[in-house]
Amino acid sequence: MPTSDIPASGRIAAGGSFHRRRRVLADRAAAFLIAGGGISVVLAILLIFIFVGREALPLARGSQLGNTVTLTAPDAPSLLTGTDPFQDLAWSLDSLGGLHVADRARAAATRLDFPLDSLERLSAVALEGGVRADRFALGTSTGRLLLARINVSRVLDEGAAHSTAELEILEPALPVDSLALPAGAARVEQLTLGRGDSYSLLAWTAGGRLQLALEERESESWMRLAAPAELEGLQPVDLAASPTGERLALANAAGELLVLEISPDGARLLERRPTGLAGRVTSLAFLIGGNRLVAGDERGGLASLVEVQGETGVHWISGESLTGHTAAITRLLPGPRDRSLVSLDAAGHGILHYVTTGRTLLEAELGATTASFGPRGDALVLAGPGLLQAVELANPHPEVSWRALFGRLQYESYEGRQSVWQSTGGGDDFEPKFSLLPLIFGTLKGTFFALLISVPLALLGAIYISQFAPTWLARSIKPAIEIMAALPSVIIGFLAGLVFAPYLELHFTALLAFVVLLPLLILAMVPVWARIPGHRLGPKGLPQLAQGLVLSLLALGLAYGLAPWLDSVVFGGNLIVWLQEKAGVVYDQRNSLVVGFALGFAVIPIIFTMAEDALSNVPDALVSASLALGASRWTTVARVVLPGAAAGVFAAIMIGLGRAIGETMIVLMATGNTPVMDISPLNGFRAMSACIAVEIPEAPMGSTLYRLLFLTALLLFLFTFVINSAASWIGERLRKSHGRIS
Repeated sequence: MPTSDIPASGRIAAGGSFHRRRRVLADRAAAFLIAGGGISVVLAILLIFIFVGREALPLARGSQLGNTVTLTAPDAPSLLTGTDPFQDLAWSLDSLGGLHVADRARAAATRLDFPLDSLERLSAVALEGGVRADRFALGTSTGRLLLARINVSRVLDEGAAHSTAELEILEPALPVDSLALPAGAARVEQLTLGRGDSYSLLAWTAGGRLQLALEERESESWMRLAAPAELEGLQPVDLAASPTGERLALANAAGELLVLEISPDGARLLERRPTGLAGRVTSLAFLIGGNRLVAGDERGGLASLVEVQGETGVHWISGESLTGHTAAITRLLPGPRDRSLVSLDAAGHGILHYVTTGRTLLEAELGATTASFGPRGDALVLAGPGLLQAVELANPHPEVSWRALFGRLQYESYEGRQSVWQSTGGGDDFEPKFSLLPLIFGTLKGTFFALLISVPLALLGAIYISQFAPTWLARSIKPAIEIMAALPSVIIGFLAGLVFAPYLELHFTALLAFVVLLPLLILAMVPVWARIPGHRLGPKGLPQLAQGLVLSLLALGLAYGLAPWLDSVVFGGNLIVWLQEKAGVVYDQRNSLVVGFALGFAVIPIIFTMAEDALSNVPDALVSASLALGASRWTTVARVVLPGAAAGVFAAIMIGLGRAIGETMIVLMATGNTPVMDISPLNGFRAMSACIAVEIPEAPMGSTLYRLLFLTALLLFLFTFVINSAASWIGERLRKSHGRIS
């Protein structure tokens, strides 16, 4: 049928159906795009959460033993064992002076012998610093002392790399005549060796007497040191030298622990105290760094001691408690890279501890009489009669525990238990401190001072603009405040750190006086304003601003005029110095007040805009009804407008809180980034976001610090999620409770 023959009503119906279908398709496409966008946002946030959590999850994994390789072993009891950095070789030393070296790759073994006399036996062995299994000292049954090292070389053989070992003996390491020890005078009973940058310490007991010798590394000459007079008649049952040889620890049969300071000038007694153990000490060991000492006794007990710097000087106190054994402690093996420690007992049971936290990382039946860590701390070598094994050790994050992250620990050189964040130090023997409490505290502290400044100013400004200001003024001020939100936070932080912080320090007294004087002037002017007729105040809106500006300038002038007098007469010359001397309050140039001002400046536009919108959306009918019933403008705001806008105002504050918690650049540039837990507004702090920004470039991938920064990011993510969820829930409750008037 030709189109011209179709009735007009039919053509309209057909056209309407087409447009309706097109509109339906457009609506469906828009709904799909909107839903897809929303779902994509949720998925993106979820994926970020999963990724951050995945990177932090390995911190929760414990230590474990891996593959075990059994090597050819001698039948004689082992005094010492070790391995090379590549774990190709493992060796075991017996009392006959035979060094059994097993090649893991070639499944072969060789024997290297020490030059001992026919009846001479090894009676004592000491690893260098208690850790280096390739450098050690030997004491014999005839009173002879030797130093030895195992030189490991890496060889390429037909494209395959393997290690070879050579035994180098430094004999006589200590000339007998120079030490006045006649040959065969006494059997060496205990022996320890510490090696520093300038000097090496060798200490031993023979015939119940303590002997000390010090080597000057540059000249390779040894000299005898006299024991302190306080040690006269003391018969040590065990001894241990710190890795650098600067400390020597002794235990006697009376259950006392003595710590000596060793230097070329002589030995000096630093500490004499009970060990705190119930039985006789059977083993002593310093940990890396020389500031922690562990003692084990014949009943399986363990005691940890730590060196601290107090008001009276250096002294030793009890550290964290360690899990004990049921049999006598025979060996204490300090870790080569951290504060890990393996304790072995007479029954062959071994426990891996992290001494700083007191955490038990691993327990296992090792069946060995002696053991040692691999040079990298990623393996254990176990030795005994007919036993020589190399066991892989996975111990990636021993420093992390609940107490380390959220508790208080006794750290080296710190007086008392503290929560400390200090991820790096000046040397390899640094003790990491990974408490997150200073970072959480710093984040909350910065947020508190930011809200303390921003919330009153933003809310009062929003109330004035929405309820009191004339239209022409509101149209000028509101866009200006909203433009503040466009300022980059890096610019605000830059100005706060380099401009406002020095200015505040220079004029601290004047600015504090201004904060006090301005409210006093306003209160003093209230009776004056009440007596002035309203028609004499001029056009609506202008007088309030003019009066506020005049009062502010007057208060500022008075403050700057009184500041020199206050400093010289009241505060003895300078308020900052007076606070430090009289109240013990330290003033940092980049402090919490600077951060509160800068961060508050960044948060004000958010709170102001959302609060002003909420206040303006309260129905005019409710406001007019309140005014018609005789209520004043302020009463109407307090009793009608604020309750009606409570949900929006609360949401504005919560969004500002979330913005302050997550801010990075301002807190990074305007604070000293010192992770201290002090409520004083005159010192700095370190926030979680700033810590991530500062330390993530320096954190090796996969390290404990790297994963802890991801854990910090996860906590920051959870903080903002909880805050936003709480804001949504409380806002909904407020909407329901005040729904009858809004």
